[in-house]
Amino acid sequence: MLLTKTIFGRSKYIKVSDPHAQAFVIAIKTKSNPIANAVNQLCIDLKAANLWNKMQCVYPFVDTSEFAHKFNLLDPRDSDDAFRISFGSPSGLTSHSALGFVSGNQLANTHFIPSIVQNVFSNGITIVCGTHITGDVRSIGAYMSTTQASVVSIWANPYFVSRMNGSNIVYGNTDSKGIYTAQRVSSTVSNQFRTGVKVTTSNSGGVLPTIPLYIASVNENGLQKYPDQKRTQSTYIHEGMTDSEVVSFHTIINTFENSLSRKTW
Repeated sequence: MLLTKTIFGRSKYIKVSDPHAQAFVIAIKTKSNPIANAVNQLCIDLKAANLWNKMQCVYPFVDTSEFAHKFNLLDPRDSDDAFRISFGSPSGLTSHSALGFVSGNQLANTHFIPSIVQNVFSNGITIVCGTHITGDVRSIGAYMSTTQASVVSIWANPYFVSRMNGSNIVYGNTDSKGIYTAQRVSSTVSNQFRTGVKVTTSNSGGVLPTIPLYIASVNENGLQKYPDQKRTQSTYIHEGMTDSEVVSFHTIINTFENSLSRKTW
């Protein structure tokens, strides 16, 4: 059990039932009951659906500060090896709010290196977008070559593009708001889901990048490129999932985002 410090007999931190949620609530120093309860329910729902152990990083982007937005729900230590996001200097370029964050071309380095953590035949990324955008952007990724990449690009008119880990997969997209999953599920198969619906299946190949993933841009051989100024509401890095698992996962995310009154799709 995690104990919270008290001041004059009152708890300094909001108490919740799930131990992972409790550690996260303490780390981000939130004083918001709705935020604490939403994170608690997210943990409970992921565990009930047997998806928690498939998660490798979860960035809920709750509360209103750069400080709160940097923490990984799975391991909310303030360190690179916990995949805590490092937002680049100077601070203040990116807008942080209770709705998520909007990049101002400020680096958001996860320190998560796919080749070290993930299985090349089972890896995925899910990103939740709250606003609409057009133009050539990269929503998250690391790119070394056409056969060594983990990249998701979401913009409307016309594309949802992913490269996991070899060939591009492209889906015609009319609205960039929603929940997007791109994943590789075997040595030869990759697929895409948009807000609970499987939209594309394609051949796969390639290998995992050996450089860290950036959020709201792409790490292209050590350089930040193609910044994305959509609102990013939450981001999940995970193993590959079955179709039914992705549908359940998107339902859980919908519940989480709706509970925070920031669902826009």
